[in-house]
Amino acid sequence: MKLVFTILAFLPVALFAQNKLPFIESITSDTFNGKYQHIIFKYDQDNRVTNIIETNCKTQKKSPTDVFPLIDTLSIQTFTYNGRSKNPVSRKITNFKFDPVEKAAYWTYIQNYVFIYRKGKHVQDSIMNKRNRLRVDEDNKDNDKPYYWKGKIEYSNKAIVYHVDRNYLSKHMYESTYGSTTEILINNQHNIEKEAEEELIKSHTAPNPPYYTYTKFDKAINPFSYLNIAGSIPNEKIYLSYNINYLIGKKVDYIGPGYTDFNWYFFNQNNITNYSITRGETDSDFSDVIHLSYNYNKFNLPTQCFAEIRKEYRSDGTLVGTHQKRFTFRYKN
Repeated sequence: MKLVFTILAFLPVALFAQNKLPFIESITSDTFNGKYQHIIFKYDQDNRVTNIIETNCKTQKKSPTDVFPLIDTLSIQTFTYNGRSKNPVSRKITNFKFDPVEKAAYWTYIQNYVFIYRKGKHVQDSIMNKRNRLRVDEDNKDNDKPYYWKGKIEYSNKAIVYHVDRNYLSKHMYESTYGSTTEILINNQHNIEKEAEEELIKSHTAPNPPYYTYTKFDKAINPFSYLNIAGSIPNEKIYLSYNINYLIGKKVDYIGPGYTDFNWYFFNQNNITNYSITRGETDSDFSDVIHLSYNYNKFNLPTQCFAEIRKEYRSDGTLVGTHQKRFTFRYKN
């Protein structure tokens, strides 16, 4: 119950912010080798989030025969509402892939979420999944049939835990896991200090995915904390991930996955400045230690983010390489 009171304590601030602070319009990465990433937020007349659009972009065509578009849409999230309610009742996530032969994008995978609330708090999801049968490798008649998952959010004064049951209602022959559990630990400043996910494989427990430890935050305002969807998806984040080919700095041959992830949580009140990424022992020998610094506008909102990344051996902390990445935040007028 303590977490409920904590959330309620922040509501006046959030309501004030919604009336006074500008809303995030986009996040754009730096341009590297002529390419950059762009995430766009769209709103209705009541300043409710209606869409989050993730794109890969490039500044120009590689050659006259380059058929790939300058703006390649990867995914679109669409939120729907009942009446004037600020809480979304559902969300649709559509993933896309560009076909260079047909010179057009096609959808690959769709998820439809129905949000279930109890006393105004999001506690459960009904998730319908569907693959594009004509675009998957296994041409099986069952591929185009929807299959269902069930999500559940548990709250305490120190954590948010999100469970996904992937065997709910119907089983899908290509689903290799029973489900997953994501645990998010919360500090006294209403910021996330750790995120860890565990997937359950049907025959055994999976190797742990990367987990994130957050050790320091600024005192400025997180631009995602006062969006109307923040309370409905407290376990979620805006997420961008890069291998070393898209980071500034000296290239090093890494063993195993070396992706560096950047996370902006809806739950956090402030902006992350220091964190680390620890990978499973079977996945990679390296960990990331990341420092973020910001420029701010007159509203105390970040306008630019500068990332300094240290790649280290997990065993002894020996430095392997250093890299940089930059992001720009833009707001509605």
